[in-house]
Amino acid sequence: MTTPATMSTSTQARLLAAIAGVRKATVDPEKLRALLRQLYRRRFMQEGRAAIAAAIGAIKGMSGPVDAEEAAVVMQTLETRLGVDNLGTTLVGRAETVVRDVFEIAARDVKSGYKLTVTDHRAINTIARHDLTWIKDHTEADLMPKFKRATTEVMQEGYSRDKLARRLADDLGGIVDADAEYWSDLADHTVSKARAIGRVQGFVDAGILYARIQAVLDKNTSQICRDLNGRVIEVAHLKRQADNLLAAKTKDELKAAATWQKRYTGKTEDLPPNLGLNPFHYRCRTEVFAIFEETKAEIDVGPRVSDDDADQLQQLTPQEHAIRVSDLQKRAGKEGLHWPSRAFDSHVAKLLLKHAATNEFNEGAEAYWRRTQDTVKNADRVFVQIHRANRADAVPRTQYVFVNTKARAATYVDDNGRVRTCRPIGGPGHEPDELLANFAKRDGRNMAWLKNSARN
Repeated sequence: MTTPATMSTSTQARLLAAIAGVRKATVDPEKLRALLRQLYRRRFMQEGRAAIAAAIGAIKGMSGPVDAEEAAVVMQTLETRLGVDNLGTTLVGRAETVVRDVFEIAARDVKSGYKLTVTDHRAINTIARHDLTWIKDHTEADLMPKFKRATTEVMQEGYSRDKLARRLADDLGGIVDADAEYWSDLADHTVSKARAIGRVQGFVDAGILYARIQAVLDKNTSQICRDLNGRVIEVAHLKRQADNLLAAKTKDELKAAATWQKRYTGKTEDLPPNLGLNPFHYRCRTEVFAIFEETKAEIDVGPRVSDDDADQLQQLTPQEHAIRVSDLQKRAGKEGLHWPSRAFDSHVAKLLLKHAATNEFNEGAEAYWRRTQDTVKNADRVFVQIHRANRADAVPRTQYVFVNTKARAATYVDDNGRVRTCRPIGGPGHEPDELLANFAKRDGRNMAWLKNSARN
């Protein structure tokens, strides 16, 4: 198989023109993200294939038996074409324009009419140039060792020059194709970081004191984003972290300023100085938004809640729990909270069987789903509990229990926004106060009551 053709100059020009066209219009940050991902990926693949072609051309142009020294020729060609001075500098030059637009848009989302300052321009340049650090680290620690290993193995086979060239084209080309996703992720990370730091600068300029972390909750949500979702952080904390990140010069300093970790189970007030500013990992979708008005809430811990559960519940403040509850209620009123399909089918079957005689909840799947969403959306009272699954490797999870007297139901929703169950809390003829009292007496002692939150 021959080396794939490189991307044409006209294709590059069209891609850059697309970026310029987006900038002139009302700029969509997500379009800019997609364009930079495409540019990084395509430019790497173009340069990678060109480097392989140049290395193979050098080998084919020599005469005599293939010797070990020719591996050094291949590696030198690859390192020159794909190193920081060539590929890295080109990518960073392309990135700075996108970073500037994303940074400015993020600041203007907070404060209309925001104007970039000299300090902002320095920050934008620094964010783009940070990619040089990651490019150098990736090529030296990952990409080049793969090239070297493949080149050494192929040359040890004792092929003729023509057959050697074909094998190298196949093997090295496969490495380039497999590595292309890294460059997409690097571009995505660069845009996310620019957006986060630009937004923090907008907070500072607008005099906003607190911001909240908001994760996208679905089956792909990471554990760290679930842990941080709903947290209320001082803007001063975010600004210090952003400043530390911009001051970083080396890979170790960058990692120290924004450490990526799998979990955070402490209180928000105890957040370390290197945690709070997104992104929290590659392909992170979590964002930080301004808080303009405090959400008032308090927690009343039931008498049968264990000390361990109480400690975990209190990792978040009542305000942070209330923010999570409000988000879930909004989702229930819009697209609806997610029911895992097997769990939903199982619950419907059990309820139809259990309540067939009384006709309570004996309503079919569609009506049961609507009852579930209405219970969350219009809850009279919300409780919080820690759910511990019966598995040795299970992570204890925060779970919200929405009690609705009109629907005569309680819906249990986990910290990933998934409905775990919806069950009746009493039959027809009971007064609302009686339903709440019965639930509180029977189940509420094992939970914490989230007071003064939405619809409580």
